[in-house]
Amino acid sequence: MNLIVDKKLVQGETWVTIHKDGTVEGKGPKGGSISGTWEWKDRYYCRRIVIVGEVMPHDCQVVSIADDTVTFTHKDGAGVSVRWTIK
Repeated sequence: MNLIVDKKLVQGETWVTIHKDGTVEGKGPKGGSISGTWEWKDRYYCRRIVIVGEVMPHDCQVVSIADDTVTFTHKDGAGVSVRWTIK
């Protein structure tokens, strides 16, 4: 997690920052806010976030990093994978 904490993660016009203090902030593709909290639980990144006022379900994800890209795979590694560029 040290490779991505407090760094901007970018996907097109969307960005998020996963802060060391356990908070998440960012902007969605249309400028809407992203906010929430996160924790490391066993081998998973678990987060509770709100995107433009909509509460997303609690989700634990597998995290993998290659070069300047981080991939989060939802539903304990069994769901959709989302890639972000680390800035």
